[in-house]
Amino acid sequence: MSDRLDELIAEYKSTPQPDLTKLDDFKEHISNLNNGDFTSHFEKFVIKLTSIMDKVSDQDNHLNCYLNEKIKRGYAGENDRKQLLSEFKEAIKETQKTIDRRILSAIRFADVTDDLPVPVSLGIPEDYILDKEHGIIKIAPDGRKILVCPYIVLPVQIVVDSSDTSGDKLCRIIRWNKAQNKWQYHPYQISMKHIQDPNEITRLNGAGVIAIGKKYNKGLAEFMVDFINENNMLVNLPTNVAVHSCGWTEEGLFFPYTTQEKGEDLIFTGKQGTTAYAIKQAAEKLPVGSMDEAKNIINILSDNAVFAIMLAGCLSAPLVTKMNPILKENIGIDLYGKTTSGKTTIQVLAATLVYGLGDELKSSWSKATIGGIWRKAEAVNNLPFLMDDSHVIVEKLSGVPHDLINRKEGDKSTKIAENSWGSKDNTNDQYVGVVMFNGEIPISSKAPLDSAGIYGRVLMINHPPFPSYYNYNAVEQLKDSVESNKGHFAKPWIEFISQIDDKELKREVSQIGEQFHDEDADDLYGRLITKASLLVWSLKKFNEQFGTPIDTDKAINLLKKSMKSMTNQVNVADQLMQQIIDAIWEKACTHTPNENGQILLNFDGEFMGNPNICYKIGEALIIHQTIIKKILNKKDDNELKPIKQTLVSAEYLRDPKPKNHRFAPTERYRGNESRIFGLLFKYEDIKEFIPTEEDEFLWSKKPVTV
Repeated sequence: MSDRLDELIAEYKSTPQPDLTKLDDFKEHISNLNNGDFTSHFEKFVIKLTSIMDKVSDQDNHLNCYLNEKIKRGYAGENDRKQLLSEFKEAIKETQKTIDRRILSAIRFADVTDDLPVPVSLGIPEDYILDKEHGIIKIAPDGRKILVCPYIVLPVQIVVDSSDTSGDKLCRIIRWNKAQNKWQYHPYQISMKHIQDPNEITRLNGAGVIAIGKKYNKGLAEFMVDFINENNMLVNLPTNVAVHSCGWTEEGLFFPYTTQEKGEDLIFTGKQGTTAYAIKQAAEKLPVGSMDEAKNIINILSDNAVFAIMLAGCLSAPLVTKMNPILKENIGIDLYGKTTSGKTTIQVLAATLVYGLGDELKSSWSKATIGGIWRKAEAVNNLPFLMDDSHVIVEKLSGVPHDLINRKEGDKSTKIAENSWGSKDNTNDQYVGVVMFNGEIPISSKAPLDSAGIYGRVLMINHPPFPSYYNYNAVEQLKDSVESNKGHFAKPWIEFISQIDDKELKREVSQIGEQFHDEDADDLYGRLITKASLLVWSLKKFNEQFGTPIDTDKAINLLKKSMKSMTNQVNVADQLMQQIIDAIWEKACTHTPNENGQILLNFDGEFMGNPNICYKIGEALIIHQTIIKKILNKKDDNELKPIKQTLVSAEYLRDPKPKNHRFAPTERYRGNESRIFGLLFKYEDIKEFIPTEEDEFLWSKKPVTV
């Protein structure tokens, strides 16, 4: 008997249950009822059933179907139909007023949001219904159903966007697209305060996703207010970090090459017309051509040491951030030499071959502004940044190369709210990567004001980019080949380095650094070893990953040669500085400091002449420019200019332009006489050349007080 009962239960469970909201199912169901079921209880059920129907026509169809059956069974007459329908309608209105709308809304929300792409648990405010077919509906106190919006619109994520300085809480909007039968993200994040304002919520218009206009703006804004309050200011919504520039994300992905896996969950806030937007569009079309052809181009250039170093710079750009704190500044590579030798071409070829981007990563010093350069640098973060034509750098941009290596622009103002400005946070790096300069002259010679130490921060390559047998047609053919087979290495390379342990990377780079060891080299040479070693590590790993034959030994030899050459130039600066100090101290030793702690002298020995040298003990040395020319036996300012640039590059001179420098007035020298038009050397920069009190050379002669 129990077996038979189990069979009956199983048969019941397997039998599809009728959906009484459907007219055919309802008609079949009531026709099968016995007369005992046609009681007042069933009539109340019919009223409740029809009261939750949105369409009046559906209500009428169900009521007439029920009356037909009732009349058929003799419980009412045809003449009673009109009266009964009227009574049923009144009963339906009363029932709708007493429905627990919160429960109804919760059921509706579960029905329509179970397939949301973002897992959220939200409550729907009282008096609202969400319906995929009809949108957001508000139930008025009198039971009327008011259309708030013809489709469901909901905030589903809190957006963190470092490029937004408004201070507002940002959210991401999603809507149900009935035509496409799917959820659709709005492309722009919007402030929480704006979706609560009827005038501001219209910001959602114009993207081709939502059309609110003045027809729905007020009702939708009111819904958002109720929705936000119902859900505790949206504090439980998941957070999504927006991307507005290239580089590593918080999830360890790299925009735009490995963020595709986020799909529609990726929020990109770069504006149309910006570098980041152009890179995003370009990356969507990559790669081009074939990987085999791209490798073939690498094979052709495998023994070109200049190309190898430029390629290494491109590969190392995303790795620089992984070298913290050993490497606290960016890598600089300066390729300089005669005009039209292919310097720009070789850098662009390397960047295009790896990342599929060439011109998008390149900027020119010509007509550039400081702000424009830094906005570009921020946009291409962790990618190589190509700065073209160093020889046209104007004076107002002369400090930018040094700042780019230091990763930040410096103290600036920033807008924090409408009509409100504050000091920009200069503790955060603005660009981290590899800056690749090129020009007819070395970058150091065009960065006079902030180039102190530039020799110890930039690898300066003075070598032809292409062999002499490469004519114009050969270079153009190479450019065409690269353009037709670009962007194949970026994604696999970044995926590879993303798995590299930072400690292991530093250990391997340190091991490579032993190849650059030189006992005769000075500290300046040593400051560049880590940077050069990271370049070589990148080339070696690239060969391993892609089976390419790049000659790393040639690259190492050229790097060594360039680093030694830079050291030699600084040694020349040492000799020049020593020559200047020796000549001055030969005469300064006959003087003792005055009451202001300064030695004043006329280098030519004119007793009545104004001083053209002033040494303030422990602070600074001021020298008239004509005296430096006399000491170094130079005829004019043109001959002196490269010498001053050499002293600047070695950190001994900060400003090569002569200026009026005042010294403390004395009884003899007052007003305009208490100044020297010349160059100022800071004591802290040249103290190694200044004789001490124990130096017999300085104190062997009897001092004369001035």
